[in-house]
Amino acid sequence: MKFTKVFLAIVIAGLLCFVYLFIPSSLIVSGSSIAHQSNNSVIRGFMQLDHWDEWLPAEDTGKNAYSLNHGPLKIISSNVASVNAAYLVGAERFPIVFATDAVGNDSTAIKYQLTIDNISFSPIKRIENYFLALSIKKELSTLIEQAGNYFSKTKSNYGFEIIEERVKDSLLVTTEKDFTDTPSTAQVYALISEVAQYIEKNNGLIQGYPMVNITKLDKIVFTQVGLPIQKQIPTNDKFLLKKMVLGNILKVKVVGNQNEVNKAMLATGNFIHDKLRTSPAMPFVKYATNRLLVQDPSKWISFIYYPIY
Repeated sequence: MKFTKVFLAIVIAGLLCFVYLFIPSSLIVSGSSIAHQSNNSVIRGFMQLDHWDEWLPAEDTGKNAYSLNHGPLKIISSNVASVNAAYLVGAERFPIVFATDAVGNDSTAIKYQLTIDNISFSPIKRIENYFLALSIKKELSTLIEQAGNYFSKTKSNYGFEIIEERVKDSLLVTTEKDFTDTPSTAQVYALISEVAQYIEKNNGLIQGYPMVNITKLDKIVFTQVGLPIQKQIPTNDKFLLKKMVLGNILKVKVVGNQNEVNKAMLATGNFIHDKLRTSPAMPFVKYATNRLLVQDPSKWISFIYYPIY
């Protein structure tokens, strides 16, 4: 009996030593995944906290909180490239930091680190926290993997699908005009109508949608419109013939009003900057919907074309 008691005491002491020596007083749970986009673009998308519900595999409970397996994940604050949050598990509050880090020019690591304060005189509590940390790590690893997959997509970072393609051989008849303010839809279509009439007068054949460039300069708004034609026709000082330069071009489909087009134009500019590309010519917008006939701007379909090197 005495031997049994001594043996049990040694086993218990050994277990206690193991718990206190090998289960640390601060448990760090961390992980990362790779998004195949530049760091600038991922930061831009990742820091839009009101869009986290689009990639976070959890219910959005409102007020920057999401329901995870062990309790709510609450967003506290954001910095330049990191987000501070807390995982609320029962009465415990575990701080967690999400961050991004560049991996070369075209990839980004999305990382998290959660800390569990494991200072406790109770070995049972230490063991419970250890297994809780393992469970949280499994859950957050799935979560951060989802983030990597989501932010690898161009649309997730820029809000629009941006496609690179080759320029098709095309002739355009163009005209231009300077306005003191942004031209109205009617004013733009008045210019388009002038070009169409000129093409018809010279026996040309229009073979595509009108193309428009509206650029705000110092004191004027430069406006150029063009219509693609099948074959060359005579030109003059007002109506010019342009040949599209063969090369690469970015194409962006936009559904919505001019504000949506402006947002897509800005996003495409960011894309070019992030990808370390340059543009040799002005971008233009193709009006695939006649904006004079379709009164609902939310149904307008446009395509942005942005030449690049």
